[in-house]
Amino acid sequence: MGNQEPEIEERADRVAARAFGRCLKHKRKDAGLTRADLSRRAGISASYLASIERGSANPTLDTMVKLADVVGSGVAEMLSPGT
Repeated sequence: MGNQEPEIEERADRVAARAFGRCLKHKRKDAGLTRADLSRRAGISASYLASIERGSANPTLDTMVKLADVVGSGVAEMLSPGT
């Protein structure tokens, strides 16, 4: 039974990463920013940003805060379902 917890946590991390990435992409486009603009302002590479937007990267909290700040949002809002 204890073996299921890491799998559940891993699945939750993937769901959160996808939700954050999807919301980030939407907010970036609404702000009229290109990936190059956002990545430069947040101090990350454009390829890493693309991975975050696809939900295939698991960014640190610090990176999420920087990205959320640039698009004028908060991390909690961006992790909420349906945003």
